[in-house]
Amino acid sequence: MQPYQQAQIATLIDFISRSTGSFVHVLRDPSGVVALIVNAVCKARTLSFSIRNKILPEDVRALFGGCTPSDGHRTRIMKIQRSEWLRQVRLFRAYLRAQMHRSYESYAAEIHFRKHLRLADQMIEFHWKLQLRLLRDLVDKVRGSATSNVHVAEGICLPDFVLEVLGLGPKFAVQPQKNKPELVSIVRQVSKRVPEDQATRIINEEPQYDYERQTTWPVVRTDTLLVEDSGNFGHLVSFFLKVPLHREVHGLRPFRFRRNSTADAEVQPLTLVL
Repeated sequence: MQPYQQAQIATLIDFISRSTGSFVHVLRDPSGVVALIVNAVCKARTLSFSIRNKILPEDVRALFGGCTPSDGHRTRIMKIQRSEWLRQVRLFRAYLRAQMHRSYESYAAEIHFRKHLRLADQMIEFHWKLQLRLLRDLVDKVRGSATSNVHVAEGICLPDFVLEVLGLGPKFAVQPQKNKPELVSIVRQVSKRVPEDQATRIINEEPQYDYERQTTWPVVRTDTLLVEDSGNFGHLVSFFLKVPLHREVHGLRPFRFRRNSTADAEVQPLTLVL
């Protein structure tokens, strides 16, 4: 006897000792056990949904006859029923595992057991979606005030459609936040309406944006270098490099400039590291 069979047999004996009448013949067929698991899980989910949304299903209402129970009492009854349905789910799964090990070898029994559980999960999701639509219709819709009064300063006249939008709430008083592609397009539109000598500067100052990866590349600016030539005349050289720091995009590292110590000093870039 396998170690897991002792617990399963104990569960079955406990169930049989508390039950009366003949045992269910449908348990001989694995598909029947799967159907019982599906029904029990859907019943438990229905009770959980009813407890959260404070609704009373028809089958629970029938238990009280013509009397309407209080909120606390009906919640206790539904929790008890949910616990019972979940106990039956554990029982049917244990019985299904024992049935598979009785019909197949150990290595094949687990395969067939998982196959039936996958079938049960698919059926549970299908039936639960159908029941969830009916349960949502029973939930009371909370409807707030559609609009509120908008106070306008003296001397200002707003159209009616503006007052309707502002009356919906503060979040409708501002424009929606634009994403990065929209911001880039705005920069391009502005650059077309400025003088030609400033259009290039506006385009160059816009953020580098990768449309595929949805990432923004930061602009890297090298430090100002003071280069001495042979005539001991200082030149202030500022390099503004726009190179991506995202190594996964291009596989490149930003290169830096170094100063030669010889008389004929030249600024030589380092080689790119691939």
